[in-house]
Amino acid sequence: MRPRAHRTRARGARRGHAGEWAAALAVSAAVAAVLAMLAHALSPVGAPARAEAQAAGRISGEVRSGTAGATLDGSLRLLLITLEEAKVVGSQEATPRDGRFAFDVDPRRGLSHVLRATYQGVPYFAEVVRLTPEQPRAERALTVYETTRERPALRIESTAVTVIAIDRGAGELTLLREDLVQNPGDRVYLGDDRGATIRVPAPDATREAGGLEGSEDELRHEGGVVVASTPLRPGLTSVVTRYLVGYDLARDRYRLRVTAPWPTDRIEARVPARFVLSLSPVQPTRRDRETDLQGERLLVVSREPAAEGQGLLVDLDGLSGVLRARQPLTERPASAVAAAVALAAVAGGAIAIGRLTRARSR
Repeated sequence: MRPRAHRTRARGARRGHAGEWAAALAVSAAVAAVLAMLAHALSPVGAPARAEAQAAGRISGEVRSGTAGATLDGSLRLLLITLEEAKVVGSQEATPRDGRFAFDVDPRRGLSHVLRATYQGVPYFAEVVRLTPEQPRAERALTVYETTRERPALRIESTAVTVIAIDRGAGELTLLREDLVQNPGDRVYLGDDRGATIRVPAPDATREAGGLEGSEDELRHEGGVVVASTPLRPGLTSVVTRYLVGYDLARDRYRLRVTAPWPTDRIEARVPARFVLSLSPVQPTRRDRETDLQGERLLVVSREPAAEGQGLLVDLDGLSGVLRARQPLTERPASAVAAAVALAAVAGGAIAIGRLTRARSR
């Protein structure tokens, strides 16, 4: 059964349902932030000791510096988080010696071990470890970097904006934006003297803006931009922002404007076909190949490349799902829905999208 649109009677209620509008993220940089939050809440005294009590496995490895000429200082800390069915069941802390570390763990099936390093205040995550009694040992290597306040020649490899929810009663859309930022240097950029690493221009008619729930990153909406404090590591870093925008109920249209804060190789916007009757891109934005995600057909427009201050422009027409003009219907009528699609940025820049399955009736 397809989910139905819900009408929220008060802004406070909309905020209360914000978590329902965005699906849980896959194991990724965003999930890592959630795990970091859980790990921060754990104390070594209060954490269950089951994983250590039954230890017969071992996770070992090395932490290296990726900054030329640098050696690791005393700020390096390691935390191993053990989960069972997405629940934290244990944690261990360690201070590596000469970068080497080892954790004794329970190797039984069903446990996932997440290694988190913190260096000069910046978190890093290794690939999740899953052991078995037959293969009770694993090696992991982590690369950490020195930090800097001097901005390198940053650019954006790709920007993707997805419409994840529609509230037809209130005339509102929820948007999720992911910018994959390329840092060509060998130091983590920590931002200016206020800690701002990137300023993302907000879409037109933004009513609320921020980040994902559970993220460690600080974001604030001011002066038409979302200011993020996400540390920009060498290579690709995902910066995810979230927006609640209003649209014109009388005109039954929203003009989506996605602006590049820095030179950007590609900008893309995705809209569930059931949300609109048609998309009208404004040159040089163009229609792109549609994509299907778990049965949800997404309409896609794109622009490439875009200089700083340029961007993508597209009109979302027929948000009510009712054909108002005498013209051929080019899309299926949009159902009254409140489906959500969540983006997760996986380390290295891969993108995964999921759809919210929990439905709310009027």
